[in-house]
Amino acid sequence: MLVPYWLLFVLAALTTCQITETVRHGSVFASFRAWVESRGDYWAELIGCGFCFSHWAGVIAALLVSGHLVFGSQISIDPFLFVLFWLSAVRSANLINDLTKAFSRTPVGLVPIDFDLIDDIDAENEDDHDETSTATPNTGTQGED
Repeated sequence: MLVPYWLLFVLAALTTCQITETVRHGSVFASFRAWVESRGDYWAELIGCGFCFSHWAGVIAALLVSGHLVFGSQISIDPFLFVLFWLSAVRSANLINDLTKAFSRTPVGLVPIDFDLIDDIDAENEDDHDETSTATPNTGTQGED
């Protein structure tokens, strides 16, 4: 079955966009993202950057469509088609994200967490708790003389 190139292009773009959104923002991958981001290395940066991650998701989509692995029995991959589908799928996925981010689930403008500030707040709360726990407790009895 011969599939038109424009349809393969659309499928590659949508596949790239969906893989990127699912891995970066889906609840299914929340614990995986937390684990990767806690490492703070190259992989954390890759997951945290939608543009960066879309390149790798685009590789998967381009491999699928450039070799027609989904639609036919052709197993060889044309390198020209692979690069064409890869780069165009990545750009299209980022364009789709830019156009839909106002009403999509994708968080906009995430602020990095300042863990030192959280530790300071926790320490203050513990100090406040210690001061209130040393006060004389109210036993609930009234009028004892």
